[in-house]
Amino acid sequence: MRVLTLVVVTTALLVGCGGGGEKHPSAKEAQACLKKAGATVQAIQPKATGTDSARTELIVRLKDTGALVGFFESEKAADNPSGVKKIQQSGGDVTVKGSTALVIVPGSGQGGRATIEGCVF
Repeated sequence: MRVLTLVVVTTALLVGCGGGGEKHPSAKEAQACLKKAGATVQAIQPKATGTDSARTELIVRLKDTGALVGFFESEKAADNPSGVKKIQQSGGDVTVKGSTALVIVPGSGQGGRATIEGCVF
């Protein structure tokens, strides 16, 4: 019984709120996970309607880490959003997995990064 409990707890810690399989959480699931972790989260629905525009964006602040998370229609759209190159050029760190793009704000600390990634990916 102890081994089973240890396996379940370890798996939960490794997977985080967002899950560990191919399916990534929705914007609502990610927002709930981030809030549960103590983050300040603001959800916005961008007015842009282009094929590379995010359908939902989350503005996140956790510990010393600021982030913007974009939830896109497709993997192709997430991997080529119009603002990503500008963010990378300004020193921002961009990670794209599936149809979700995470941008760590330039000059931000790393204290909340792992938790944010666990909730959105």
